Amino acid sequence: MIKPVINIGIIEPSPIVIEGIESLLLKLPLRINIILIRDFEDMTSKNSLRNLDFLIINPTQLFNRTRQVKMFRFENPRIKWFGIVYAVFDKETLSNFDEIISIDDTRDTILRKIQKHIKNNDDKNSNSLSDREIDVLKEIVRGHSNKEIADVLNISIHTVMSHRKNIMQKTGIKSQAGLTVYALTNNILSVDSI
Repeated sequence: MIKPVINIGIIEPSPIVIEGIESLLLKLPLRINIILIRDFEDMTSKNSLRNLDFLIINPTQLFNRTRQVKMFRFENPRIKWFGIVYAVFDKETLSNFDEIISIDDTRDTILRKIQKHIKNNDDKNSNSLSDREIDVLKEIVRGHSNKEIADVLNISIHTVMSHRKNIMQKTGIKSQAGLTVYALTNNILSVDSI
């Protein structure tokens, strides 16, 4: 079985640190695609970076960007943020990260941290929506009632209600607005198709 490619973005001002991170990552027994990002603004302006799995970022890149960071994290919940730390930072800054990589972490320690988050993502993906649930979600986002969804998909209202319940359990989202954001951020629907 071919291992999936893991897309890792790096935002770090120091070329020496970047080279060290790249060198360590490329020696890991994983298929890794490294994307160098100039700064936080560069990342938020590129839609192509939305397929990142991990972001390794120097915490200094977050200073005075609290609102931007929260918005990006909300819009891209599947990206795991790793802080590369080689200075002292306050707890509030470090709370933005899913994981902290210390400058003196070994390759094995970094591998364990990445694999832990890969496993967590796999566990979450096991709760991913079925094809029929995605069909129902699309109709919910378009504002259709249970009866309208049943008619469009040629299924019973009870089946629609069952799919709705499963969608809410799997996503943890109960509102139509929340499901709309979920559908857009997970590329289930585009803004044009709503």
